[in-house]
Amino acid sequence: MDQAAAIREAEAVKGAARGWAFTPVNGKVPTLPGWPDLPKPDAEQIRQWARAGNIGLRCGSVSGVVVVDEDRHKGGRLDSVPRTPTVETGGGGKQYYFAAPPEPIGNTAGRLAPHVDTRGDRGQVVFVGSVHPETGRIYRWADGLSPDDVQLAPFPADWLTKLRGGNGNGHQTPAKASVAVAVPDAYGRSALEAECRAVREAPAGTRNDTLNRAAFNLGTLVGGGILERVTVEDALLDAACASGLVSDDGERSVRGTIASGLKSGIAEPRRPEPTRQGTPAPAAVEVDTDARDSSTPPEWVDAPERDGATRQAPPAEPTSRRVAEAAIWRSADVYELLIAEPAPVPFLADRFLARQELALLTAPPKETKTWVTLAAAVDLALGRPVLGLFAVERPLRVLLADEEMGLRKIQRRLQRITLGLGLTDNDLRAVAERINLRPQQGMGLTSDEGIEALRVALEAFRPDVAIFDSFAAFTSGITSENDNAARRRFYNAAIAPFKQSYDLAVMMTAHPPLPSQNAAPDAKTRPRGGGDILAVADRAFYLEKVSETKTEHGRIVTATLGERFSREGGGLDGLCTVTVEDVGPNATTVRATSSESGSLAAAVGKRAACEQEILHTLRLQPEGRIYQPTLTEHCKGKGYDRTRVYYPALNGLEGLRRLRVLPAVPGSGKSGKWVQLSEEDDRDD
Repeated sequence: MDQAAAIREAEAVKGAARGWAFTPVNGKVPTLPGWPDLPKPDAEQIRQWARAGNIGLRCGSVSGVVVVDEDRHKGGRLDSVPRTPTVETGGGGKQYYFAAPPEPIGNTAGRLAPHVDTRGDRGQVVFVGSVHPETGRIYRWADGLSPDDVQLAPFPADWLTKLRGGNGNGHQTPAKASVAVAVPDAYGRSALEAECRAVREAPAGTRNDTLNRAAFNLGTLVGGGILERVTVEDALLDAACASGLVSDDGERSVRGTIASGLKSGIAEPRRPEPTRQGTPAPAAVEVDTDARDSSTPPEWVDAPERDGATRQAPPAEPTSRRVAEAAIWRSADVYELLIAEPAPVPFLADRFLARQELALLTAPPKETKTWVTLAAAVDLALGRPVLGLFAVERPLRVLLADEEMGLRKIQRRLQRITLGLGLTDNDLRAVAERINLRPQQGMGLTSDEGIEALRVALEAFRPDVAIFDSFAAFTSGITSENDNAARRRFYNAAIAPFKQSYDLAVMMTAHPPLPSQNAAPDAKTRPRGGGDILAVADRAFYLEKVSETKTEHGRIVTATLGERFSREGGGLDGLCTVTVEDVGPNATTVRATSSESGSLAAAVGKRAACEQEILHTLRLQPEGRIYQPTLTEHCKGKGYDRTRVYYPALNGLEGLRRLRVLPAVPGSGKSGKWVQLSEEDDRDD
């Protein structure tokens, strides 16, 4: 067990003995849906969480602890602090633990001082022994200020007055915020609770978008007279504070997001149909905005149709969750979709792996695919560019499941890769902490038992990335790779729900069809029996060996890593060249170098997407100018002022043409880049 895990487990066990409650966190973000409302876990559960990764202390009444968080990195300072248990955070700040007062305290941001937050009921803080996701430093008790050294001090009375007095610029999240709202048959209440819950539980990286979407959805009900604007503003601000968004982005930014979303939503007002004919407007009811599921579903009734006939409504009473979803369901603004910049892809490894996506890597046996996946796992765990090419923002946790190779062979390859990288002992410990290796040889995952085993592994380890080698072996055994029913079962029962609920990037390896005279031209890039899996993959790569040369220490293998397709558009024929080289008796390097065609294609978007977009926009804009929003992100800051892409004759244009990336046209109202078709023929370029 590594040092951080040992500290974490020991301190968590002590905390459990004190009656403190905990929850697992990914980095700093709680991972269990509805965690503030879950029962207090037992000591064994806490121990398992602590062994697997970071944990958070649930603050407030549930633990009897209120924590004041001083973010010194941003300039947060308190003038005087009583002697009380104190944590030195991995980010360079301090957390002061106090006994929770009888009257619950909620969560605040900037109320006591700038960049000083409090965490009470429905809040949590990263606990001792956890590792800061950016600095890699461990949260520790300050010298002489652990709970073994000093008792919890009472929460200072003057701070309590400041928190509850309503003065200052900070915002407090009430432990139980009750507001009077006229809510017909719980319609607005269900929507309000559902949207606030979504904001509270949104993972980092999605919180601002979730808040904006929630503000818009509730704004439509404000515009329809179902909810009061001030009620929605307060409830959403409370939820944003509980999620940690206020602490990270500041209250001013969060209020701006709420105001913008509400403004747009109010412009599109909506109201539910009355649930009873002749029923007067409902009286105001007290709404507990932090209750988990306290709403009463609206009653289904018989309602007259326009022609006087009676429509029989469904007799089954929907759950409050369904009611909430029905309350916020709306049509999309097609015009906004057409002119807006596409949402950025949540890449964990640039152009290679993204959250909540399935990436497929197809290659024949003995053509380096397992070397690539093992090397990728090590790079991800270290936070290094994958294969030296695909940028990674931070070290990631990787679940590495291999059904094809035995443990000894995996060990040998991982040792060669880490020796090839020249890793230090600290690097090796970091890799060991962040890779959960599961040599599952002989165990398929299509059975209920196999899927449950996978769920338990994900729950315990909470990875960012899951790699399965190979898809066929896990779904139907090594002897058969054409069982699409097994593939569908595995995808629908495990991969699809798990990549969403655990916010996972998933990579699967696969084999192409066996060689055949009648094989399709793209046979080597397709997984065997792969119609179903290609249909559900978000991006598909292939490896094709180019050469193999014997050397003093073993061999050098080069292979083309191509992209069959991705969510952003068509594939790149030559994304990069992968070289697997034995550089010593016990060391191997696995590295990729970008190819010219891959770079050019990446600059203008994927080729097939360009063809379709050119065809479509030429019909709309005969003058030959095309606005292509996706070019903005590909070209910005990369120094491309002219890029070529070849495409067949489109819309009556003969031959091959050149696309030129130009500055935005003045006065056009468009930002970013324009693409212009030149009359120049590029056949000989």
